[in-house]
Order: sequence, then C-alpha cells, then structure tokens
Amino acid sequence: MNIKEFIKKKEIIYYLLIILIALLMSLPLTVEGFLSAPDVHSHLSRNYNTVQGLKDGQFPPVIVSNFCNGFGYSWNLFYPPLSTYISAIFRLIVPTYVGAMKLSMVVAFLVSGITMFQLVRKVTKNSDIGLISAILYMTANYFITDVYGRVAMGEVYAYMFLPILFHGLYNIFYDKGKKNYLLTIGACGILLSHNISSLMAVGISILFVLFNVKKLIDKETRKQIWKHLIINAIFIILIVLFFYVPFLEQQRATEYVAMQEGGMSTKEFVSNHALHIYQLVFGKFQHGGSYGLNQGFDNEMFCSIGLPILIPLLFTPIVINKISKEKRNLYWFVLTIGILTSLMATTIFPWSKMPSIILLIQFPWRMLILSTFLLSIIAGINIGKCIENLKIEKLLMIILVVLMYSGQYISYGTSFNINFDELYLGKTEKIEELAGGNIYCSSFEYLPVKAKTEYTKNRENGVIILKGNAKIENEKKENNNMSFEIKEIEEETKLELPYIYYLGYEINLQGEIINYEESEHGFIQITIPKGKEGKVEISYKGTLLSKIATIISIIGIMGLTVYIFMEEKKAEK
Repeated sequence: MNIKEFIKKKEIIYYLLIILIALLMSLPLTVEGFLSAPDVHSHLSRNYNTVQGLKDGQFPPVIVSNFCNGFGYSWNLFYPPLSTYISAIFRLIVPTYVGAMKLSMVVAFLVSGITMFQLVRKVTKNSDIGLISAILYMTANYFITDVYGRVAMGEVYAYMFLPILFHGLYNIFYDKGKKNYLLTIGACGILLSHNISSLMAVGISILFVLFNVKKLIDKETRKQIWKHLIINAIFIILIVLFFYVPFLEQQRATEYVAMQEGGMSTKEFVSNHALHIYQLVFGKFQHGGSYGLNQGFDNEMFCSIGLPILIPLLFTPIVINKISKEKRNLYWFVLTIGILTSLMATTIFPWSKMPSIILLIQFPWRMLILSTFLLSIIAGINIGKCIENLKIEKLLMIILVVLMYSGQYISYGTSFNINFDELYLGKTEKIEELAGGNIYCSSFEYLPVKAKTEYTKNRENGVIILKGNAKIENEKKENNNMSFEIKEIEEETKLELPYIYYLGYEINLQGEIINYEESEHGFIQITIPKGKEGKVEISYKGTLLSKIATIISIIGIMGLTVYIFMEEKKAEK
C-alpha cells in the first residue's frame, strides 16, 4: 500500500467517525412523536408554508392560505427559507412534516461536523485536531440546546455554514484564494438560514478582515485578495436576491409587527434574558421553559459553552509556544473573539445601552453560536497539541468523554410529545388570540400592524363593501385563489378582500388588472369605478420585482457553478 492509499484510507476513518457521532447525536429523533420545545410549531408551520406554497403554484413559495383564519399568512417573505427548502425536499421522501424535519436535523449534525473538520484540518494541517474540533462543535451544549431544547432550525442551519464561511475567508487571506468560492457558499447558507445569525456572522467577518488588513493593502497580496472578495461578494448578492428583494419590498409597502419599534425586542427584554456568567460553565441539565435566571432557577434553560470546550482552554499557556509564529496571531484572534462573544451573552455586557439594531438579537445567549464555533477550534488545537502522536485509542477516549458529557443534557434536557399530531397544519386556523404562543403563526409578528387587531380575529371570510353600493354574488375562495361577481355599482365602490395585505396578489376585473392598497384593517382593498362590473379574480403571483430577483438568483447559482468548475480546473493544473 503506497502512502496516498494509506492517507485516503485514514481519511475515510475520520469521516466515518463523524457520521457515527452524528447518528448517535440524532438517536432521540427516533422516538415516536416529536420534541416538545418552544419553536417546534413555528418551524413546522414554515415547512408547511413552503410545501403548500409550491402546491399552490408559487415559486418561490410565499403565502400559506389556511393560516390566520384563512386570510393567508407569510413566513417566507420575512424568515430566511433555506431550512424549509431542505425539509420540503425530505417531505417528498417521507410522509410527514415531522419526519422531514427530523431528517433535516440529522443533516445539521452531520454537515456541521464535516464542515468544521475540513476547516480546522486546513488551518492546522492536522486531521486529528480537525476531528477533535468537529466532535466538540457538533456535540456542544448550545448546539444541542438549539436542536433539542428549542428546535431553532434557523440557527441550527446557520451553525452548519459558519465553518464554510470562514474556510472561504481563510483560503482567500492565507492560501492564495484556493476554493475561495466557499465564502459564497457559507455566506449564502447563513443569509438564507437566519436573519439574526446573519448579522452576527457579518460582524465577525468584518473583524476577521480588519485583523488581516495588512494583507489587503500589501502590494504582493492585495490584488488577489480584493479580486476574490469582490467576485464572491457579487455572487453572494446575486444568489440571495430572491429572498431579500421581496423582504425589502414588503417592508416599504407597510409596517409589519416585527419591524415596528420594539416589535421584536426592547432593551429591557434583552437585558433580562442575559445569562449570569456562571451559566457559561454550569447549568441545570433540564428542559427549561425560560431563557435565563430572571424567570427563576427552576425554569432556566441550559445555555452554556460546556466543559469539554472550556477545560482545554486552560492549556493555552502550554500550547501557545507550540504554534508557529505565522499562525500564533490568528490563534490569539480566534481565542479573544471567542471569549468576548461568550461574555456578550452575559449580564456583564451593557445590553441596556446598545442601539436598536443590536437589540434584534433578542436573547444575548444567541452569541454562544459564535463563541461555540470559535472556542471549539481553540479547544481542538489545545488538545491536539498537548497530546502528541495522538493514537486511535486516545482519540476514542476523548470522543467517549465528550459524548458522556453531552449525553447528559440530551438525557435530561430533552422533552418528548409522543402523541404529537401534525394534522392541525392542514386545517384552517381559528384565531383565539393574537398574542404569543400561537401554533400556526407564533406571535403573528409578520402581520401588518393594522391587521393585528380584534378585527382580524372576528372578521368573516368574505368580501366586505367598505364604501358605495354594489351586489356581490358567487363568491368562491380556494387557497390563494378567489373569484366573485360584482353588479349594480351605482358609485365608486371600495371593497375589502379576505386576504391579509401582502404585495404579490394579482386582481383583475373582466381581464383588466386592478391595483390594490392596504385597508385600515391591514387587508387588501380595491376600488371599483362607477359603471364597472363583472367577474373579479384574485390569485397570488408574486411581484414583478420578486420575479426578476428570482431569475437573477438562478443565474447567480448557475454562474457560481461555472466558477467553481473553472476554479477546480485551475487548481488541477
């Protein structure tokens, strides 16, 4: 056996170990029913929104017709849809939405481990260290909390793409731009997974670029680095346009609940949900209902970095001299930002004095997604450098210890509903209250502000004459399609249609397109001129701008595919 064959064979062992650990971490998903966690219904609703939107002929899928008393509701206009797209693909394979989401969680564990392994192996040129960091990352307490304690699929998917993002950045600044396209893949993955994680990823990416600012201005490296950064920035913008153009277009159309001042969080709310510093290290192994100690020790949710990551950090004074001068500054950068982001999750950080845009984080412990990522890298390096000539027996012992620790939280911090029934998703929602806790639309944060009122809760599902006199006949409403006849119009008549105000509906009277506006109640309102009558037809088509953005995104994906092929061909030469 030559050396290349040996290396390839050993490489397979690393991937097999990652696959095995991912499957072990996914074992709770084999329980009948589903998890009992705060965000379960929200993400199932998003998945249903995606699948039903596609069935209704929407591309991209935007409006789900049976939510919000059957007036239509949109998750996908405001919440990045990547995780729902993956679940929608799995929904073609399995018969239930729960089954599809479980498969997407398995993918999250697996891909997170693989992408972290590839990043750290590249940076350290050591597969053993890469494997250790990957294990620490995919078994980290906060990741487990996201998957099993919260079912926060947006963050879970962002978790997968963080290593890819920084793999791309590392290649651009430290490896002559090889596989620089990973920057686009990682950035697009995060941007299309979770808005808040995207803001955090942008912040830490800027810090990385500033840390390497000398390379940006150095005559020998600046041309190549700027070229790769600009090319990837163009691809990123093009690919995410299909989501962010409609997102911004809707925001300009009216004020939605989530976008109003204090709609998502306030300084008091954010401050009250910061962790006490001891919780970074210790916390109760339990399924908590709250997110911090402000609601009591007995209900705290387990949000911590975890001892398997924290203890190896103590070896830094021993390890630092074993790291090459070239990588030493990078090591300190990662460690420092990892510690700072950890402290930002706690009451030490002055959240009450932060500007509104930073308060979008809602819960300070969300910073742990960054600290877990960064400190898993450092912990893996420290363990690998302290144990020279790491043999398989020692490696397996490390894996065993980490799994024993992580397994404690999975055992005590996970709650199941074995009688979970997803059939409610296919029924027309009957609004009981417009506050938080709704199983279809969470707290209705993506309703127009005018629509989050008792009027929406009590409104009948039909056309209402707001002004003028007319006769409405033959009303037929099915999903996002509706038709009716309007007759005997004696004067200009204003009608309110039984659809929540979102841009993208197409309304025509006898084949003539009618513009619409928002009614005082947050519904679609149209004006019929005197003398006009006939059949009115309504359907959701999407706006012209959103269609153009989708086409551009498809072109961007095709362009990226060609670019990857060209870069790989260049690397072969």
